[in-house]
Amino acid sequence: MRFLISLALVMLANTALAQSVFDRLDKFYVGGGLTYIDANAAAADGESGEFTSTELIGGYKYSGYLGGEIRLGTGLRSESFVDRTNSQVFDGSIGYYGSVYWRPETANEVAKIYGLIGYTSISVDRQYSSSSSSSSESGLSYGGGVGFTFDERWNLNFEYRTIIDTSTAEFTAVAANVDYRF
Repeated sequence: MRFLISLALVMLANTALAQSVFDRLDKFYVGGGLTYIDANAAAADGESGEFTSTELIGGYKYSGYLGGEIRLGTGLRSESFVDRTNSQVFDGSIGYYGSVYWRPETANEVAKIYGLIGYTSISVDRQYSSSSSSSSESGLSYGGGVGFTFDERWNLNFEYRTIIDTSTAEFTAVAANVDYRF
């Protein structure tokens, strides 16, 4: 929560200095990138439970400071985990996740800072030695990022977000993505 309050204060302060870069026709954007997700679970080899996924992004900017965004992602490979309830080892992978975000943003001609507040649904597949199962979670999703313009319409973005945080699962992510605005 402190992160969201800090991000809001920085965005409000930066709004006074931001130029109206997005008065152009930069209304729609599409992009994609790589996301590293920490599933907050104990891995079989003692390392953290991390997944690598790809993500497709599509959005619309209502104004220079506010937009909406949809993201779809899927895992790239399985990881080995230990089930804390029965101590069985299983291979886990992210089947899919989908997010809808409200995206407040402030920008100048070089960089932008933005927040993400929305809702996510995620599915995790588990493959045990003798069976398989799938579970899904849905809930609040939030985060923030910084983006850099390297061409008139291309942006490179780095972000941290909590994909989902419920009583049974917590998925946090660090991502790098590019988007094209048209």
